[in-house]
Amino acid sequence: MEIGGTFGVYQNASANIGSNFTLSAGALEVGANNGNITIDNNANIQLSGAGLLLNGSSTNITFGDNLVLSTTTMSFGSKTGGGVQANATLSTGVSANIIVNNGVTNTLSNGNVQFGDSANVHLLAGDLALGGAGVGVAANRNFF
Repeated sequence: MEIGGTFGVYQNASANIGSNFTLSAGALEVGANNGNITIDNNANIQLSGAGLLLNGSSTNITFGDNLVLSTTTMSFGSKTGGGVQANATLSTGVSANIIVNNGVTNTLSNGNVQFGDSANVHLLAGDLALGGAGVGVAANRNFF
């Protein structure tokens, strides 16, 4: 599937996608509270714009095994004007291969990023910012 803009779900919405999914888009986003995207095994995702975005509270992006993801950025809890964003999770199955071209930012409160066994995450440029300056509510962030 090729999309010029954003593939996303928003408030109280879910997308459950089967195996062997291929996506080329500007962004993959869960954009508001109680949103969820689940993509099964063998996904190949190329994001060239805003990247991978996990925003809102009680949101999730879950990938199965053998994910191949190339993205400009990964941003968790950074939605402008979003208030406190909490209890969100990004997870991958085993053997994920993730390339991030320009930084990872996580400002979630009680956010979790979980990579399965044999996962490789390559940060080519930019920062790995786990909380950012001036984010008083961004506590209890976990990377596994």
